[in-house]
Order: sequence, then C-alpha cells, then structure tokens
Amino acid sequence: MGIEGSDETTKTTKADIKSALQKNLSFDDSSAEALSENLMGLMRSNKKNLVAYESDDPLKLGKPLNIDVNAYTFTQAMLGFCEPCKKKYIQFVADSKVYFNAE
Repeated sequence: MGIEGSDETTKTTKADIKSALQKNLSFDDSSAEALSENLMGLMRSNKKNLVAYESDDPLKLGKPLNIDVNAYTFTQAMLGFCEPCKKKYIQFVADSKVYFNAE
C-alpha cells in the first residue's frame, strides 16, 4: 500500500483516520492521534502492492475484489465498512502473505 504524495495528502489521510476512529469507535483524542500516527508510519515504511480478497472463511483466501487498495479502503475495512464487499471477510494480501483479515 505505502504512502506517496505530498505532505498535504499525508496530513489529510491522517486526519481522516483520526476522525473515523473518534466518530465510529469513540476513541479519545490522544488515542486516536497515536493510532493514526502509528498507522501512517506503517504505511510510509511498508510499500507493498496489496490485493484485496473477500471470503466467507477467514482461514481461506477468497475471490479478488476489484477495488483500489489504498489508505482509505484499508481504513474502511479496518473499521468494518467495505462498500463493495459481499462476503463476511476481507483480506489484504501482498507477497502471498495475509496482512489484514477484517470481519
């Protein structure tokens, strides 16, 4: 996934993540700030091409989803909001390794 782009894009993405954590999961300000900063750090340091899959079973790789995997779609899935998902689980895979398995 990785982050490329301007500082403004990075700030906007971090603010969106923080806002989603506060609004959807009732995180307090300092916890939302810390988690959003940690997520951004991981995204900056881990530039991999992720592919999204959906499945009914968290232990079996499902069918590929035709979505752009970026910070926004990754965060949506992490928070339980995946608009194009029809199955119960969404998996993000890079280099044959599952990096995230959301219910």
